[in-house]
Amino acid sequence: MKISSSSNGIFKELKALSTSKGLKEQGRTLVSGRKITHEVFRKYSSKDIFWVCGPNMEIPTPDLKNIELSAELFHEVDSLGTKAPLLSVPLPTKLAWTDLDSQTPALFCAATDPSNLGAIARSMVAFGVEQLVVLKEAAHPFLPRCLRASSGLIFDLRIFDGPSIHELDASNLFALDMHGKDIAKVEAPQNWKLLVGEEGQGIPKSFKGTRVSIPMTKKAESLNVAIATSIWLHRRYPV
Repeated sequence: MKISSSSNGIFKELKALSTSKGLKEQGRTLVSGRKITHEVFRKYSSKDIFWVCGPNMEIPTPDLKNIELSAELFHEVDSLGTKAPLLSVPLPTKLAWTDLDSQTPALFCAATDPSNLGAIARSMVAFGVEQLVVLKEAAHPFLPRCLRASSGLIFDLRIFDGPSIHELDASNLFALDMHGKDIAKVEAPQNWKLLVGEEGQGIPKSFKGTRVSIPMTKKAESLNVAIATSIWLHRRYPV
């Protein structure tokens, strides 16, 4: 199928996949980057996925359904500017956060920047943590920037649809906070649960769990949320 008109319904749907609203309405996402699309391709049945490409682009699997957009339209859909075929895949089913496996670690995340959320997801996979609870304040986990930052590894996580950070009964949670207890002195069970707050907003004052800090020089005011979370994950590895 070839599309050259910006008024085409399929094009409009593809373009909307760069927004949280579009992802939620269509239940699909667009994966970009040659290495990431190759890895994600192997996780799906061919009947559920298709390629989106521009003119004269080489499709990795020519026998798979593909939609060819004009150069101008493809540029609009290729939000990260990869200039390579995009892979359209259905979103993994989100689980209810109340169905968490209480016997294994989990991360509750309110990060609003897709790149931070993606980097956190990548570190989770690297350090063997599979349960990610996406809080209402957080970015959509399958936005293009999130997929890129996770290197596609977010597809390897069990993702749960969580409540607002302000609605959590957080007495059994740990949270990273500049004014918390030194991380080196914190003892956490093997099935720990960590709360990651919003960038800039941090952890709510009402939080009743254990606040954990990462010692550092006074030259740096704070750590990026993804870096701080990775330090926690590394210290708890292997889980």
